[in-house]
Amino acid sequence: MDIKAAYLNADLDEEIYIEAPPGFDIPEGHILRLKKGVYGTKQGGCIWYIDFSGTLSTLGYTPMQVDHTIFVRESPDTFPDIISTYVDDMGLISESLEHINQDKEALWQHYKMTNLGEMGWILGICVTCNQEKCTILLSQKKFINNTLEHYCCNSLLYKGSEDDEGLGLEVTGWVWNMR
Repeated sequence: MDIKAAYLNADLDEEIYIEAPPGFDIPEGHILRLKKGVYGTKQGGCIWYIDFSGTLSTLGYTPMQVDHTIFVRESPDTFPDIISTYVDDMGLISESLEHINQDKEALWQHYKMTNLGEMGWILGICVTCNQEKCTILLSQKKFINNTLEHYCCNSLLYKGSEDDEGLGLEVTGWVWNMR
């Protein structure tokens, strides 16, 4: 999911003034007061996080202590629902498609969003889900190969098949084990 103009969703709680950008027609000597957070200000990211985490809190999510950009909603019957965020992008993870759809609907009530479909890439990492095997494969093969090509190490390029499972992680409760 991609939240449109994310920073503009949060109201500033302090006064911030800026000079008018080039081509912006205002009288000589006047400045502009920001009412909303914008990209490029120190306050923008902070107030957007406060706004967004507050919305997720109303849906029952809490940020993880080790990474405040990952929000978890515990469930007594199933694996917890997870929302991972990166600025204005998010991924929803749940055993229940119904939970994902309910969360999307609730978030659409607060924000204008684009549904990007099933996650394929995030932060340069290729994400491959195999529902039949109950696995999620994370790969940086493209990054690694681009880096090797950049440094003229073409003989070291990864040539494995698309079916390679590589090094995997296995989830046992809340513990991630290397397999």
